[in-house]
Amino acid sequence: EAAKAVALRAGTQAARIAVAYRDNGELTDDEAGRLAGLGHAGYWKRCSDLRRAGIIEPTGETRPGRSGERQRVCGLTALGRTLTANL
Repeated sequence: EAAKAVALRAGTQAARIAVAYRDNGELTDDEAGRLAGLGHAGYWKRCSDLRRAGIIEPTGETRPGRSGERQRVCGLTALGRTLTANL
């Protein structure tokens, strides 16, 4: 059910972030937002939505973000790989 709540339609912010994870591996929210071309456009909300839907999940690692604060690193789940296969 949660996966259906995050529509991964090509071009949406959520889809662009999921594709960034697919194409680049494990990322922080900052890295995913930058790679998706979203700048400061609320990418953290989409990343949160993707985690809640089970499309990305924390790896247990952290690394510094733009602000210097440590951020969790996430990776695409099996569900995320399935949903991004055709994007």
